[in-house]
Amino acid sequence: MAVFEQEAHSPIDAIAKVGDAMPAFGIVAAVMGVIKALTYADATAEQMGQMIAMALVGTFL
Repeated sequence: MAVFEQEAHSPIDAIAKVGDAMPAFGIVAAVMGVIKALTYADATAEQMGQMIAMALVGTFL
C-alpha cells in the first residue's frame, strides 16, 4: 500500500516542482526581454513596443 501511494504521488510532485520553478522563469524572461529591447535603443516605437510585449508575455507565462 505504501509503494502504491508513493507511486501515485510521483506525477503530483513533478507538477508541483514545475509550478514552483515558473516564477523564476518569468523573471528571467522579463529581464532578458528588457535587455534585448534596450540593446536596440535606435529602434522605432513600434519595434520597441513589440520587444517589450514579448518580455511581458514571458513574465505572464
